[in-house]
Amino acid sequence: MADWVTSAPRVRATSSLPSWLFGMMILFGRMEGAVRRLSLVYITLCATGMAIPVAGQRVDSASQVMVAPGVVHRHLTVGEGPWSVHVIEVDLRQPGISIRAAHAGDKLRGRETVTAMVQRKTSDTARIVAAINADFFDLRTGEDENNQVVEGEIYKGLKVTSAPADPSHHIHSQFGVTGSGRPLIDTFAFHGAVIRASGSVTRLDGINYRASASALVLYTSRAGDAVPWDSTVATRDVRLRYVAQRRDTSVYQVTSYPMAGGTALLGDGPVLSIPVTDDSVRETPKPGEMIRIQTNLQPAPIGLRTVVGGWPRLIVHGQSIADSIDRIEGTFKTSFVGRNPRTGIGFSRDSTTLYLITVDGRQEGSDGMSLAEFAALMIRVGVFEGLNLDGGGSTAMVVDGTLVNTPSDTDPKTKQHVERTVGNALLVVQSRHD
Repeated sequence: MADWVTSAPRVRATSSLPSWLFGMMILFGRMEGAVRRLSLVYITLCATGMAIPVAGQRVDSASQVMVAPGVVHRHLTVGEGPWSVHVIEVDLRQPGISIRAAHAGDKLRGRETVTAMVQRKTSDTARIVAAINADFFDLRTGEDENNQVVEGEIYKGLKVTSAPADPSHHIHSQFGVTGSGRPLIDTFAFHGAVIRASGSVTRLDGINYRASASALVLYTSRAGDAVPWDSTVATRDVRLRYVAQRRDTSVYQVTSYPMAGGTALLGDGPVLSIPVTDDSVRETPKPGEMIRIQTNLQPAPIGLRTVVGGWPRLIVHGQSIADSIDRIEGTFKTSFVGRNPRTGIGFSRDSTTLYLITVDGRQEGSDGMSLAEFAALMIRVGVFEGLNLDGGGSTAMVVDGTLVNTPSDTDPKTKQHVERTVGNALLVVQSRHD
């Protein structure tokens, strides 16, 4: 296994080729003037096959492009793996640059390629500089497994990750961005409450997701055309009209008498779905009544603008925890120890630099990485807090509207590599006003 993948980061440069190369690439992105031009010479030598031999290894190619002010795309291929690695480095201090989430069709359910989401979200006011696929999702419905927040709106709120591959029902780590642009990684869990005019408080169990027959759920139009019908759950649903919001609390007015579960159309407004097994059904809100609904993800600060999930967290305070993922988040080592295509996200110690990383796999030019190898790569790149996202055939990176990696999925007829449709994506957005 390669030295640059398995060993801890070094303070001093050594004879390890990949360590030297990544150091050059990182310095190249930060140096100015003559020093920057000197680095370009070295990078160019590598890209043309004239790399200085180090530890008997040869770099197949290394390239770097500044896609936008504060955003750099690096591509490295190493025959030793073999690996094809793409890295987007984002300076979060750069004016006009932000990190946003996008969902297929702007709904909780559905599938769309990352490229298509980028094209759809590009506008006169927003240039999508780069994007990667994000959360694990249901292949049938496209619904992502973790909490989902888009532009401050909770698309999906749950207390425990809805992952079929995790029978232990852990809370999986998620990536979030605050309203001020600060990145976070934590095991966010949904917390909610319905507050009646009488002062009574009832726990709200989820948004657009019912974990059990006794769950009290708020459904919005992001869940689809109508409240999902479930033959195992009897509910009384009341329609709400949005009135106002202050911080984490929204005010609604009840506008209908209780309807049978699964019959309410969500295009007419949100619906509070009340299980008949719940004592609160005895006092179902009546038309005209004003109620308050508190919603937040804890332990995150109020006002998260973006949240997507992943599994598992790989880097904590600059250290790999890949050997502990089974104990921490219920990840099966047998499922993640093999080499596969990978997608990940992380940020620097001071939270000012974001890294979006993909590694191709399951193909002749790139084997993919184990989670331990991927964690080591993250550390080499500069990640201080890092999270593994959905990989395999879902791995995709789009730079300035063009797919730059080679997905592992192939068209059964043409045998050509094709981009998979996924549930959501993370976007690096440049405001065209700046």
